[in-house]
Amino acid sequence: MFSLERVKQKLVRIGFCMCRYLPRKIADEEIVVRAIFSPYHVDTKKGKLRPNAFRPSPGTDEISVMRSSVIGPHRCKKKALKLEDPAATKVYRGFAVLSVRAVRAAHICVVDSRKENFLGHADIRTGNVTPLKGVPGEPREIERSKAICDLLTTHSKYYADPSPAQSRWRGERLIPLEIYAISI
Repeated sequence: MFSLERVKQKLVRIGFCMCRYLPRKIADEEIVVRAIFSPYHVDTKKGKLRPNAFRPSPGTDEISVMRSSVIGPHRCKKKALKLEDPAATKVYRGFAVLSVRAVRAAHICVVDSRKENFLGHADIRTGNVTPLKGVPGEPREIERSKAICDLLTTHSKYYADPSPAQSRWRGERLIPLEIYAISI
């Protein structure tokens, strides 16, 4: 089916591949994906995301995501496979897909973070720093963090990768749930 938005996204991806230019400003229309690893992020028996999938790294308020709309699902998968660590039982399983508009509707920032990482990397910044391992957190902050994780989990769509060992994405087209009126 013909879709002007789909054609526009494809042209942006082609332009990106040709000139390696990627705007720093992330548009509301973009789609971001979070690489999902078992057993941390997903209950593989139920095929359901765990709220831990959107827990920021300790000592930060940042959740790493990739700008799928621009770099495409194949590049996202290649980056995800580089993060896999079977020795530590961190096994790639698929993607959680979010609309940037939906994340921003919850008053949560989505920012380009290519300097520290790679072109196409972004962070969801919650404004709520996760305590370092072994450091107890404030009850109020823990409650807020849990609410954010639950919210992002509820409003994302999980796509299990049908062929996780292959280097290219072979699953369905990555489309987010289009829910704009979300809040904490």
